[in-house]
Amino acid sequence: MNDTLPGQFGGDIRLEHATLRGEPSGAETRYTVALSRAADPQWVGALREVQAEMPQHRRFQLDRTASVLAFSCRSVEGPSGVFEMLQRAESLLEMLGRRLEVATPPQPVPISPSIRRTA
Repeated sequence: MNDTLPGQFGGDIRLEHATLRGEPSGAETRYTVALSRAADPQWVGALREVQAEMPQHRRFQLDRTASVLAFSCRSVEGPSGVFEMLQRAESLLEMLGRRLEVATPPQPVPISPSIRRTA
């Protein structure tokens, strides 16, 4: 099974599923899952834009200092609720990657001066 989903901006940003941790808090459990790398300002800005546009993604909170994504599930939702939230998080990362890819066109690769083209 593939435990990561690539983003497209500045390298892959994935969920590191093996780091999923839950902490019970009353009728809810707060979960955290690490990101594969720190989120840069453009990624954070895109996340905030998506959350403003799409309320279903507001359940995710980014902890930039720890590079984790956090969310809560009600205890009655059980493992299926956690799995659903992880799927939503993966979709969110994919959406952010696509959005940032469109916003930032690829940079041309410089040609080394020692490489000469011959006709």
